[in-house]
Amino acid sequence: MNLPRLVMEMVIFGMVAVVVSLGLTVLGGKDPRKLPHLRSMVWGVFMTSAIAHFLLELTGATKWYVKNYKPLL
Repeated sequence: MNLPRLVMEMVIFGMVAVVVSLGLTVLGGKDPRKLPHLRSMVWGVFMTSAIAHFLLELTGATKWYVKNYKPLL
């Protein structure tokens, strides 16, 4: 396992999840900058995504998916 690469992937996945979460907040008609829980929301989404990516790598689920991937269309 390449630890620096895994950490980089975890950070990237976390950041993407935060951007998607904030985008959904905006689409829902709310200004994320005015949310009283913005900081905890961003931190929670980031950590959930990063830890999920780590667990998928740790259990071999990512490797299995890449090996067995077949396009749906």
